[in-house]
Amino acid sequence: MFESKRRPIVVPQAEHLKLSGQMAFHWGAAGFSLPIARDSFVLGVATHDRAFGYLDTAAVGKIAPAARAAQVDAWLASAGTDLEAELVVLFHVRRLMQMPRPGPLSARLDQRIAAVAAGRDLSSFHRADTITAFCDVVSFDICFEAEVSRSLTVATGDGAVDLQYALQGGVAVVRPWPFTCPKLEGYLLAYRSAGYPEALDPLLLSYSIRPG
Repeated sequence: MFESKRRPIVVPQAEHLKLSGQMAFHWGAAGFSLPIARDSFVLGVATHDRAFGYLDTAAVGKIAPAARAAQVDAWLASAGTDLEAELVVLFHVRRLMQMPRPGPLSARLDQRIAAVAAGRDLSSFHRADTITAFCDVVSFDICFEAEVSRSLTVATGDGAVDLQYALQGGVAVVRPWPFTCPKLEGYLLAYRSAGYPEALDPLLLSYSIRPG
């Protein structure tokens, strides 16, 4: 779950996934083509943190190493049948496990990726993972109700592009614009921290992602 940096509310991981998947679904403006099949990519991004359940209580940024390892075990045990989507998830999880430096879990993930890849060219999944990271980080910041400015590099068919975005008051301004729609707007379900998850007091967390 995400604990807001502005007020006593939390956003479940499942809502973070919904927003990440929404961005992945609309990815693909001119110069930002997807390197793998769209449905598989969107499915992978929308399930990249799939082991938490809906009303999770693991505070992002405060998870102990042993609990993090248990999450990876749960990720590995819950594979889907779309192998390209599975590779999107595995690349994402491996990237997380390499921060701040590769550990024992990285080797296990490398082995799993090799087994799932079954002869596929993995270069396209390396490129796709840069897009996954962008969708993930923007969704992270919105769920945290953070006010930030970032530059994130994503791979394109011609090389790489630095995407700039600034987030303030639930409005994220992105340039250049990588999405196929004029803007992305919607809401996430958040819950007041007091009593969560036993006593649920929901509220709407609105967001808007616009071109700069």
